Amino acid sequence: MTAMKRDSRATVRALGILQNTGAQVKVFRVPDGKDPDAFIRKKWGRSLRTLAKGAMSLIDYRMDYVLSHTRYDTLDGKVQALKEIAPVLRPLRDGAKRTEYIRRVAGELMLDEGVVADELRRGSSISSERTSVRQAVHRMDSAVTKAGRIIFHLAAKDAAAIVVADAAVPLGEVLSGVQHEIYQAFLACEKKGETQSLERIEARLSDAAAAELSRAVIDTSLFGGGIREGEAFEEAIRTLRKAYLNQQYMLHSQQAEKYLQAGNPAYRVELKEADRIKRKMEELEH
Repeated sequence: MTAMKRDSRATVRALGILQNTGAQVKVFRVPDGKDPDAFIRKKWGRSLRTLAKGAMSLIDYRMDYVLSHTRYDTLDGKVQALKEIAPVLRPLRDGAKRTEYIRRVAGELMLDEGVVADELRRGSSISSERTSVRQAVHRMDSAVTKAGRIIFHLAAKDAAAIVVADAAVPLGEVLSGVQHEIYQAFLACEKKGETQSLERIEARLSDAAAAELSRAVIDTSLFGGGIREGEAFEEAIRTLRKAYLNQQYMLHSQQAEKYLQAGNPAYRVELKEADRIKRKMEELEH
């Protein structure tokens, strides 16, 4: 039990120590910042039982506390939040619950689920926090690259794949480097009404981009595990959509911070948009 306005890191640490004794820890907040001891003496009975029914698990409390006290729209913020949440998740042995919390943490911090899981498996405090989060960014980049290759693989058979994908996600804002170059080449052929063929596309590409397109066309591992092309395409769109929303969330969050520091009330509009995008990201996780 903790006072609503008196949540502190000391409280969180103390609850963590209690959890390590093997106790099943539940937390509820006493309203209006009242002293818990005084509240018990005065409200013992129905009021206390009502509050107790809404008690949170230590994990939920820790997540709620960390996310409300950490700016996790920056790299350092993500690092700090993951560092503080991980200790209460590591002792969790229930596989289903562990997976659900990994999904929730990843969704809240906009990290790859794999990097959160890896951090928990390490079983110790984060030794290279910045590297850990950079791995998440790298994994997202790798996922986007694979998604792009799936789109190009299918577009080589039917150029409509590019049109459909672009209608679902603005590919020009998600793909980068040689993949963006390939995307532009497909668009150029489409706009000129040319019959699309690999030869025509490759003629518009640099050597590096042509090599990337060739890899996408011949890479059969893109459809490993018996996954069908249609399913792979849908998953690729989902990955690209997630990357795009994450990109937009960061842009609006950063703009909101700039406006706030400048005393510009427009920060409210940016925060509202960032929140809308975040909800869409959460929908993609379900």
